[in-house]
Amino acid sequence: MGKADKLFQKAELEYITPFLKLWLAFNCWYKKDSEADNPPIQTDAQAISKYKIGGKVKLHFLRFFEEISTEGKKFNEAIKLLVLNVEETYELKDKDGNRVKYTLLIENPAQRTITTDNLIQVGEGSKKYYIRNDQKEDFFSETLQVIYQVRCCLVHGDFDIDNQFFIQLVESSYKIMYPIMERVLE
Repeated sequence: MGKADKLFQKAELEYITPFLKLWLAFNCWYKKDSEADNPPIQTDAQAISKYKIGGKVKLHFLRFFEEISTEGKKFNEAIKLLVLNVEETYELKDKDGNRVKYTLLIENPAQRTITTDNLIQVGEGSKKYYIRNDQKEDFFSETLQVIYQVRCCLVHGDFDIDNQFFIQLVESSYKIMYPIMERVLE
C-alpha cells in the first residue's frame, strides 16, 4: 500500500467515536434532567422510554423534521439514510435477536388507497417512504428506538466494524442526535 493510499484511509471520517461521545452527553443531560423524577432515571432504556413520550428531545426532533432550512434538509437527509439502512440494508437486532424496523412507513402510496395529502415524505430521492401526517410523533418514537438500538450495538459489540451499512447507521444516528442535543443544551 502506497503512502497516498494510507493517507487516504486515514482521511475517512469515522462516526463511532463522535456518536459515543454524543451519547455520553445525552446520558449526562438526562440524568440531570430527571433529578426531579421520582424515581430518577437510572438507565438509558428508561431515558428512551421517557423521552419517546415527551420532552425537549421530541420537541426538537419534530421541529427539525418539519424545517425547510438547510439545517432541516441535512436533518431529513440523515433520517432518510437511517430509514433506508434499517429497512433495506442492515438487519439491526435488539437484545432478544428480533429485527428492529419501522412499523408505520408507507412505501409507494400511489398503489394504496391513501391520499398523498395526508402523507409526509421521509427523505428525498428515488426510494420514497412516507408516514401519515398524524403519525409524526410515532415516527419520532420509532426513530429514537432505532438510534438507541444503534447505541446498544456499539456498547455491547453486536456489530461488524467492516459493514458499511452499520457505519451509515452510526453516521445518520449521529447527524440526527447532534442538532437535537445542541438545541437541548442551549
